[in-house]
Amino acid sequence: MSFWMGVASAQHARGGRDGGFAQLGHGKHIAVKSLRKGDWIVYYSPPVCW
Repeated sequence: MSFWMGVASAQHARGGRDGGFAQLGHGKHIAVKSLRKGDWIVYYSPPVCW
């Protein structure tokens, strides 16, 4: 089992959660080829600084 970290806006992370999907690596296939069944993905959503 491996753990992966994605960085995304909170809105995008919630959209994936609610839609039952995850996105990593800006859609590049190489970013997800290493994923295996049972792996975990954790998202970090940095706060917006104005």
